[in-house]
Amino acid sequence: MVTQHDLIVIPALKLTDDWQLHQDLINRLNKATMVYKRHAKTKIAVCGKWSIQHDWHKVTPPVRECEIMKAYLVKNGVKSSDIVMESKSKDTIGNAYYLKLLLRNQPQHRRLLIICAVQHKARVEYIFKKFFGNGYEMTFLMTQAGNFQNYTTDSE
Repeated sequence: MVTQHDLIVIPALKLTDDWQLHQDLINRLNKATMVYKRHAKTKIAVCGKWSIQHDWHKVTPPVRECEIMKAYLVKNGVKSSDIVMESKSKDTIGNAYYLKLLLRNQPQHRRLLIICAVQHKARVEYIFKKFFGNGYEMTFLMTQAGNFQNYTTDSE
């Protein structure tokens, strides 16, 4: 990747039943780590409180998705201070909305690299472009995703 991005964005993905990262999300985090290590000034934003499905079932997860994602990134060499946590969202729309609120007073983050599953690209791109508008340059980097039977696209 030649383009310098200010912020790598990783939308959330529902955790496994034992509150761990799905392999699909690990793949995205690994891709983000590779890009981060190549570009010194890049930061990473991890998005997500927990899937809205937990609210429907009246379950309170013991940890937020963004916290587990941040811990994984730090373990793999990303500086904690280079990670922005969006910790309120419960679906992809919330990922974009709450991240935009976090970034509204941070003009240094205008070139976004959004990493998502290839199966979700059209939806994620539509949502992020709607919320962020023309003031942001957005590039989308896709990863292959595996079995979607265990989680829904709403927790992307």
